Amino acid sequence: MRDRMPWSVGQKILSFLELPRGQGWDKTVEKIVSEGASLDKFRTSLREYLVQHYKCGEKMLRLHLVDAAIGEQIATAIRSATIPPSPFQEQYPALLPSDQLAGLPMAPTLVSVTIDESGTTAIFASVRVLSIREELQREDLPEEAADALSGFDELVGIRHVRWQAMDVVKVSPDGTQIDVRVDSPVGMPSSVGDFAHLRIRQELALLTSGDLLPQPANLFPLIERIYKAEGEGIVVELAFGTTTASLKHEKMRRRKTCLRQEAYHQGGKRALASEIEIHRLSVLWPLPLGRAFSRPELTLNATVRGAGAADPVLTNAIIRNCADEGDFEHVRSRMLHFLSLEE
Repeated sequence: MRDRMPWSVGQKILSFLELPRGQGWDKTVEKIVSEGASLDKFRTSLREYLVQHYKCGEKMLRLHLVDAAIGEQIATAIRSATIPPSPFQEQYPALLPSDQLAGLPMAPTLVSVTIDESGTTAIFASVRVLSIREELQREDLPEEAADALSGFDELVGIRHVRWQAMDVVKVSPDGTQIDVRVDSPVGMPSSVGDFAHLRIRQELALLTSGDLLPQPANLFPLIERIYKAEGEGIVVELAFGTTTASLKHEKMRRRKTCLRQEAYHQGGKRALASEIEIHRLSVLWPLPLGRAFSRPELTLNATVRGAGAADPVLTNAIIRNCADEGDFEHVRSRMLHFLSLEE
């Protein structure tokens, strides 16, 4: 869980399970060890949350709407697939140590197939080499380094890491919806996610003896539809163009306040002659998790040029901060609702 799950998500799960917590993953592990907390009675629950995170945690989603016969054909191929022996499969549901990832397959390798009331799910493991961009905090740097870099407004570090990706194909029970969900940790370039989707599509075509997936649904209309739906989640980020030929990017620092009602945003809109043209939207939904709340978040991000096209297309949705599959399904259900609306 520590290797994959954001602390903001993990600490809510640990609180829900009434396990000790510290400040961050490392301090939490130390606290559990020092207090002698037995994990035996929590082992099954922790394993389940880890597997759920493989299925729905920090994902780039493409949603394929298909004929039920095609969906059933894909589901049948997944259910009858043989899981090949591999280091990934031997370790599953745990992850391989990072020092054992060198030389392992870059191509997706099937490690799990599950069938339940929510549908048929296949999990594919692979090794991905990522260049992760992270914003650096000046106060965390040695004094000499902070002074030397004092002339810069923003500091960004890049880490090259080997990542055990856990990508997912899920077919709905009625066969009319197929999700392809690839890992999308914070800082991963979208081009890496696009390539991961291509590799999963190729692997699925091998299982079904042909490429049966149609093009993914166009999610671009969701940006405006969700933004204009007052009370639909909390909008925490917007990027848009205006009639004055300027580009704006707004973020809400208070996660309980919605940008739709924020005074500066409202004032700026009133000063314009026509509607803003939104090309990026992030919205979260507070959902109860025990005595706390999880906050699954959807980001829809088109380029400025793409948004200005005659028929703009967006196929990727980023879904973050899901504590479990219920969180993911809530976001997904809201996407499907707004996709079903007429212009």
